[in-house]
Amino acid sequence: MALTPQQLPALKAAILASPEASKLAVTNDSGKVPSAEARAADQAIADAMRAQGFGAASKAVPAWARQAHAHQARQVAGIALAAADPQHPAVEAAYAAVALADDARMDADFQDPSARPLLEALIATGLISSQDAQDLHNMSATDSTVTAADVSRALRGPWGDE
Repeated sequence: MALTPQQLPALKAAILASPEASKLAVTNDSGKVPSAEARAADQAIADAMRAQGFGAASKAVPAWARQAHAHQARQVAGIALAAADPQHPAVEAAYAAVALADDARMDADFQDPSARPLLEALIATGLISSQDAQDLHNMSATDSTVTAADVSRALRGPWGDE
């Protein structure tokens, strides 16, 4: 999926700020550059930007996927018991996790910074492992989709209404 016109200035800034990418950049000020050379440079820059994660976003993990992961890891019982025990050190985090798991309408973005305290509390009390938290975090990750065409548009335009 191509980047939106609103994302192009940020891509251009990231390209010019990257030592690896900026030395390959073909801009309108570069003079005459053969089109095959410009396309190759744009592709190399797109590869570098994807490797750096530019444009990668996060997505909400559907409730069914979270529930399947928790059942597979056999964590549901431990978290439910902790949520029911007001003396448990992670009772609030466990209660929030149970509420999240029970609400089949709610998706959760585990890359959102607000999810980190919940995951850290569950890890600290042994209700989930750090690998489980990383798995949930990874479930919310999306890959960068920067293409050579995006690089061309960011560096050389058009920048109008496209």
